[in-house]
Amino acid sequence: MGTLAHSPGSVFRVALPLFGANKHRPYARLDQCGFVGFLSRKRVIAMTEADVLMEVAWGPGAQQRYRRKDLCRASGAVLLWGLPKTTKGER
Repeated sequence: MGTLAHSPGSVFRVALPLFGANKHRPYARLDQCGFVGFLSRKRVIAMTEADVLMEVAWGPGAQQRYRRKDLCRASGAVLLWGLPKTTKGER
């Protein structure tokens, strides 16, 4: 982690593509959703620096590719644990 510690903001460049979400509309802004948001009930087949290939339940052999996004904090994306708390059932 020595490289990350030397460049401010680089943790967000690494973490946002995985754990990012839109601060104000996390369930509506899929363009600012990190990989973890798409992982539900999918098996990861292959992962590279540029993308992730997942097996999906749409049919036998069905696959979905998630391409890494260059999300930045200026776009309204935050880390999942930085989302505002909501009441039960609120989205």
